[in-house]
Amino acid sequence: MRRFFFSNLTLAAIVSATIGTMAPAETSSFVEDIGAADRIRAADRLRTLTQEISAATCFLHNDLLAEDNSALLTESIEEFGMLLDALLHGNADMQIIGQEERAKTVQEIEAIKAGWLPVHDAAKVVLTVPSDVDAANTIYSKSSYLLQTTSHLLSELEGEYAHPTQVLMSDVMLLEFAGRQAMLTQKIAYDSCLVWSGAGGEEHIAELTEVTVQFDHIARALHDGMPEAGIKPAPTDEIRVALEEVVQDWEGVLTYLRPLTDGDAIGPEDVSQISISMTEKMYRMEAIVALYANYSRRAIR
Repeated sequence: MRRFFFSNLTLAAIVSATIGTMAPAETSSFVEDIGAADRIRAADRLRTLTQEISAATCFLHNDLLAEDNSALLTESIEEFGMLLDALLHGNADMQIIGQEERAKTVQEIEAIKAGWLPVHDAAKVVLTVPSDVDAANTIYSKSSYLLQTTSHLLSELEGEYAHPTQVLMSDVMLLEFAGRQAMLTQKIAYDSCLVWSGAGGEEHIAELTEVTVQFDHIARALHDGMPEAGIKPAPTDEIRVALEEVVQDWEGVLTYLRPLTDGDAIGPEDVSQISISMTEKMYRMEAIVALYANYSRRAIR
């Protein structure tokens, strides 16, 4: 039996929490494209990577889809460092123009870099010796911390760079929820692996139940809109179709997830299918985040 049922009001609560932690937007009479949407998108991606790295570690550590997850982990740890540097110093190739100038934001990024270092080192060990328990546990133990700190950084950047001449607040919310959906794909994969392997306890079963329902509700909100949460329907046909493609096999994925949330066992092939499906959905959602970021640029065109 499912432990939680999250109503649509849950999404409104997420919106409220997101807006409540945003830094006040600065105003300027001079319009310059500083890559506001791309900064937010980079922070969004950091948030997803915290769970992508954890999930890839768990599957690799348990010798499931080892080749795929080794490649995913290798790429993820490289990307995490690159994004932190881009947010600090700018990266023209990523359309992030100039270094970060707000002292509080710089401090937050530097704190994340410090917390990231032991995870980076442990991931390198797992890539060399996947069976290393201490290295895997180091990554598991830091997963929630990195998710929380990157989520807070994202909220700071959303508030800092939301401005009518850069990116509208309504578009920030669409970027937030599309990015959150990408993160949830990997949170689902990670919790599934922990529960399946026995490394996770009752709290991870409850968490898996929660994020599974949240994924379903956000998918509906992004596609159809949710006025009470400040989310408008998919703004273009391209985004609408892409969102539909993400969930077209969702019921099939649930057939693998439901036994885990009910406390039942599934085989290695089934949990591997969760990894395959959720990784594919992550890539699709990241492409949708890019579409939303491009859509948001109409404010400065």
